[in-house]
Amino acid sequence: MVAEFLFELRSPEYTDTIGEQQLVCSIKPNWKEVVGFLSASQSLRQMAIPRWFQVLKIHKSSDWYIALEHSNYVREIVCLEEALFDYRDKHILTHFTRLYTLSIDFHQDVKHNGGQFAYRQVLWELPSSIRRLEITHAHSPDANVISMVREFCPKLEELRLGRCTMFNRFPVCDFWRAFPLEHNSYLSDSGIEDYAGSLARELAPLKRLKILQMGVYLVPSSAVLAHRLYHTRGLPAPAIIDWQQAIPLAQQPLNIHPVNPVQVEPATTSALIDLLHQPDLDFDASQPMCSLCLAEFSEANWSAETAAASILKEVVPSLETIQWMNWFSPRHLGLSS
Repeated sequence: MVAEFLFELRSPEYTDTIGEQQLVCSIKPNWKEVVGFLSASQSLRQMAIPRWFQVLKIHKSSDWYIALEHSNYVREIVCLEEALFDYRDKHILTHFTRLYTLSIDFHQDVKHNGGQFAYRQVLWELPSSIRRLEITHAHSPDANVISMVREFCPKLEELRLGRCTMFNRFPVCDFWRAFPLEHNSYLSDSGIEDYAGSLARELAPLKRLKILQMGVYLVPSSAVLAHRLYHTRGLPAPAIIDWQQAIPLAQQPLNIHPVNPVQVEPATTSALIDLLHQPDLDFDASQPMCSLCLAEFSEANWSAETAAASILKEVVPSLETIQWMNWFSPRHLGLSS
C-alpha cells in the first residue's frame, strides 16, 4: 500500500553524537516527501492524517494546539527545550491517552532568580500509557523523574535519564558557568555501591522495567583534567591534579626547563570553564580511544559498572539492559552496557 510505504517509521539510530539526539522515538519521513500525498484528495488526506500524527516533535508551546486536535492519533512525542517551558496547561501530556513513547529535553529544569539557581518543575503528570521515557539535558536529580514515573507510569519498560554535561552542551550553559566545580554529579567513581543501592530502591516498584540508561560516567571526576592537560601531551596524569596550577603549566612547551609551580600564576575559574566546555581537539576517528585513559581508568571503570549493574539487577530483576555513559567512546558521547 502506498500510504504504508510513504509514512513508514524508522527506528532511531545510535551514533557517537548521542548527546544531540533522542534514542526512543521513531523517525518519520520529511514533510516534503508526503505533502503531495496529503494534498492529492480528501480521501487520501483522511488516510494520511492518522499516520502523520503518530509521531510529533513539539518545538514550542504553541505547537500543542495543533497536537491536541489530533491527540487520538499520537503515539510518540519529542518535546524540545521550549516545548513545556511556559505552556499554561501543566497537565498537557495527560490529554494524549494513547501515548506510548515520550522524549523530553529537560534543559529548562533550572531557573535563575536574584543571582541564585533553583530547580524548576518541568513535569507535573504523565499518562499511564507510557512505556518508553527519555529525558535529555537535565540538571535536576534523576530521583525527581523516577518518583513521577513510579506514580504515573508503573508499567514503564524503558527509562533513559540523560544529563546536560560538558560534552553535549556548547557553549557552556548558564548553570554550568555558575557551578564549574560540580561536574562530579555525573562524573565519578566514588560511592558506587551506595549510589547503585539507592537507585535500585527507587526503581524497585517498576516491575516491568527492561531497559535503563543513566547519564553518568563511572570514572574519576579528575578524568577530564587528566586527559586534556596531560594525556593530550603524551604524559600520564598525577594522582592529584590541582587545576589552578595544572592549567597554566599545560600551556608551557614540553621541551623547556620545568617551571616551578610556585612561580605560576593560578588559573582563573573562567580558564577552567573554557577548558571543560570545549570539544576534544585531539579527536581522531581512526583512533577514538585515548591509550592513556584506557591504561589509567578502564579497569576501575569496568569494575564500577559491573558492581552497579549487579546491584540493580538484584533489586530490579526485570532489567535486561543497563547502560552508562562511556568515557572511552568518541567525544565521550557513547554508551556502555
